[in-house]
Amino acid sequence: MNFGLCPSCNLHRELDSYYSKRYGKTVEICKDCYKSKHL
Repeated sequence: MNFGLCPSCNLHRELDSYYSKRYGKTVEICKDCYKSKHL
C-alpha cells in the first residue's frame, strides 16, 4: 500500500493494487473507488 493520487477519483488517498478485468491488468486505486466502480 502507498499513498498517492488515485487516477479514478483524483484524490490523494491510500492506494492499493487491484486486478481489473476490464483492462486486463493491475491498477492502483483507492478502496472507495474499488468498492464503487466495477473494474
